[in-house]
Amino acid sequence: MNSRAPSTLAFLALIICAATALAQNRFDVSIEGPWILYEFKNFDGAHSMLVAIAPEVPGHYPPVFTTGSGTAVGEGIYCVAFVGNAFDGKCTPNGNTWPSSGTGTYDPTHFVPVGIRGSIPWAALISEHVRAFILPVPDSVSNDGIDNELTFRNDFHGAAGGPQPSTIGVQLHYGKGPLNFHLLRCTSDPPSVAGCSTDNGASQPNSGTLRITMKAEEHTEADDPCDYHVRMAHHKMLAFLDPSVLSLGHNQNQKIAYVEHAQDTASCRACDPQQESITPDCAYAPGFHMTDLGSVPDIGASLNDFNGLFIGLDRDPGSCQLAGLADKLKGKIPTLEQLSALEHALDCSAQKLNKDLDAESRIPKQGSAKSTVLVERKLAIEAALAQNRELQHQVEYARRAATSGKDCRVAIMLVQ
Repeated sequence: MNSRAPSTLAFLALIICAATALAQNRFDVSIEGPWILYEFKNFDGAHSMLVAIAPEVPGHYPPVFTTGSGTAVGEGIYCVAFVGNAFDGKCTPNGNTWPSSGTGTYDPTHFVPVGIRGSIPWAALISEHVRAFILPVPDSVSNDGIDNELTFRNDFHGAAGGPQPSTIGVQLHYGKGPLNFHLLRCTSDPPSVAGCSTDNGASQPNSGTLRITMKAEEHTEADDPCDYHVRMAHHKMLAFLDPSVLSLGHNQNQKIAYVEHAQDTASCRACDPQQESITPDCAYAPGFHMTDLGSVPDIGASLNDFNGLFIGLDRDPGSCQLAGLADKLKGKIPTLEQLSALEHALDCSAQKLNKDLDAESRIPKQGSAKSTVLVERKLAIEAALAQNRELQHQVEYARRAATSGKDCRVAIMLVQ
């Protein structure tokens, strides 16, 4: 009999447990899109938090918060709370300060250094079309993509400087993490531990990588050969940091007032959206229109209203599982899984309402009183069907916003 077998098995079990614990602890946050990074010092009176801010940019989808089955996030300020594995589920700092570039074994980052006029306008972030995510400061930071051909200039008609490497995606590395991430809405000015406590229901399991990305609308290279979506994003980011008109030459970030790619032709400036005004026939670029892709709809509120109409038509409250979904999504942001369940529920309700409408049309109209009742019920069914279709459109948009888009290659900024 081999006496070493039990000890060998115990040793292997220890290794497996240690590896499992390590896998649960370490994680990364991947951030991509028109983001401005800012170290919010003394968030709780003593410690820092990291804030990633994205202004609204035409031609870009809302940011997506996901580890696999995530969601598109609407305007406002949110805090990423760590839940489980000894974390308290609140918007609390971890004691870190912003790490030096190249910390650990990673190559140096190449953020675009920027300043801000005054201080972060938190009230404006709450009321305007801006998204901000607050996170504990990472242990280390690395590039998740670099563009070596971006050039900057301080005057629109002036000569551009030489190409310089710029970070277009960033990875935040954490040595210890939670079991889940909860997205909390912040309502205080400025944000605080107590002021960021409203759970929006967008919980994500810690799968190893949390992605917070903001993508451009789908287009081909032929549609946007001058990368106008990058120029527009850069312009909007600078305008958020300092609303001073760039063409006057006194902006806080005048040295990097205008961006373009080293390989762009001079003709790209004709319709460059970084100008204060362009001719109406430009439309930013031939075949490429930076449309407002819309805000994330409040699906929970819309579903609650529709469910009331549906039940009001003498429907079983549990019919099509609408009531259960309405309860789950009240005041919450639906995940992709919940959107899929809601799609099936709305298909079910549409079938039932169309069947009711067909049945109503077959009932003989005898007597003015009965005729009036039938007409009123028919109108009520038609109103419910219209609301059903509108809700289906909202679900379709939310799903598209969470899964569609092209990588936005704008340089990420870091407030100094």
